[in-house]
Amino acid sequence: YDASLLTSSKAFADYFEGCVRLTPPGISLERRAKEVSNWMLGEFSRLLNVNDLSIDEVEVTPGHLAELLNLIGDNTLSITLAKRVLEEMFHSGKQASQIVAEQGLSQLSEAFELEGIVELVLATNAQAVADYKRGKEQALGFLTGQVMKSTTGRANPNLVNSILRDKLR
Repeated sequence: YDASLLTSSKAFADYFEGCVRLTPPGISLERRAKEVSNWMLGEFSRLLNVNDLSIDEVEVTPGHLAELLNLIGDNTLSITLAKRVLEEMFHSGKQASQIVAEQGLSQLSEAFELEGIVELVLATNAQAVADYKRGKEQALGFLTGQVMKSTTGRANPNLVNSILRDKLR
């Protein structure tokens, strides 16, 4: 019998409950519980392991993680950017909003911000454009990836897909 496993399981459960308790109005508890669970079992656990930390040692509080989830929910951050922010949170102990502000990481979610970038990507990737027009749907994924690359992951991928489809008609 390993008592440390029981202690760490309780700490993990307490952390989870702390995050879920901070669910903002308008978001169902079930949805938030699933989000918290996915992040804690995925990226959060990965960072605990990589940094050889227990949940009791991490500076990322339940409030920090809840705020990060809120930034994803309001489209300030994409999942990709949120992972970068969480990693920085682990190293610095800073809140997500502070990291986003300091590093200018908010997601580009306005069409006018992305249209010029999409046009440049289309102009410089004629083969992928031709492939898409011949019915190769994976070419759209490539073009989306090029836009994401040129915005360092800050573009809203759903909006990018929508703009690309409009421009490729």
